[in-house]
Amino acid sequence: MNQSNRTDKPSTKTSAAEVAARGTLISIILRIASFLLSQLTVRFVSASALGKASIPLELLLGTSLFVGREGFRLALTKEVSEHNSTVNDDVGDREYDENERNKNQSNMKQKQGMHTRQKIVNVSWLSIPTGAVLSIAALIMHLHSCKYLSLPKTDAATSDDLARLNAFDYKIAGMLFCLASFIESLAEPLIIRCLQEMDVATKAKAEGVALLCKAASCFGVLYITATFWFQNLVVDFMHPTTIDYGLDLKMKGDRDASNNNFAVTAFGVSQLVYAMVYTAIIYWRGMLAVGGIRWPKRIQAPIHNPYQNSSKSRIVSSVFQNLDMKTLRLVIIFTLQGILKHGLTEADKIVLSALAGSYDQGVYALAASYGGLAARLLLQPMEENARLLF
Repeated sequence: MNQSNRTDKPSTKTSAAEVAARGTLISIILRIASFLLSQLTVRFVSASALGKASIPLELLLGTSLFVGREGFRLALTKEVSEHNSTVNDDVGDREYDENERNKNQSNMKQKQGMHTRQKIVNVSWLSIPTGAVLSIAALIMHLHSCKYLSLPKTDAATSDDLARLNAFDYKIAGMLFCLASFIESLAEPLIIRCLQEMDVATKAKAEGVALLCKAASCFGVLYITATFWFQNLVVDFMHPTTIDYGLDLKMKGDRDASNNNFAVTAFGVSQLVYAMVYTAIIYWRGMLAVGGIRWPKRIQAPIHNPYQNSSKSRIVSSVFQNLDMKTLRLVIIFTLQGILKHGLTEADKIVLSALAGSYDQGVYALAASYGGLAARLLLQPMEENARLLF
């Protein structure tokens, strides 16, 4: 029995490598298609609008998502891979010595294994409240930063109204980015299950379809917001001087000035579409998987302690009883490491958000999108899938 188990390991590793390679190829193809579509949207926005969407708002989104899920992904994939190996060995030994073992002991061991797996599942669902807290914190930071947006000190009422319109555009876009961050965090427990089971194809397909929908929705919203009827519809809710300015734009045919008014909101809408499509596909695939979605469950205590009277002690015991504390400690450690890693990775965006203007941010974002093309399309999918193998 042990020899057969050892001979099965190379084939298992080979099949896992094939699955990872297939998922990497699918991810690369879909990312290339999304990149081509996104280049069409760049032609419809100014450098300032591109800078606002690509630097401060993407930094806000990326920080809340990365900090909220990196620790869970690293810790849970590591713990479950080790736990599955021990469970498989126990099952093989139990089949081999089935007639010699006590049934009560085997049932106890099986029940303990089920409780351990359920505790790990419960830990994975903690990523949702963590993502919600980080999304709310990101929203508060965004609304706080919107109070300090500089408006032009000029006598021309039209320039002041245009600046207020752009500030309103940036504020709405940031709120959409934060909402998209929360919606995307809802799919994290199921993404962790895909990583545990080496189901990288489902994750790659969900990301690819969501990226295509994101690019298409951004292009469509940019086209709608560039029309005059939409401009006049929106400015009706603004200051009366803004209404006069919108009518002047319509009479003069100055389309270049009106095109940029709601371009950042278009990026926010597209990010929200991405999060909704991505989460919907992940949950749909989760319901179709074997066993369905593994929801969090409360584990009942086998023996009630009558001397445990204080509510504080009951809460502490309930946490230890329903969560795998070893995995939870690893989540905290990897999260703290991820914060440092994210700060070093996104140092350029942090500096640009603090010191550069929106136009300079847009120029940098456009140059970085071409300069980092190979890293995003080739190296990032390979790194994500290689992490599962090694």
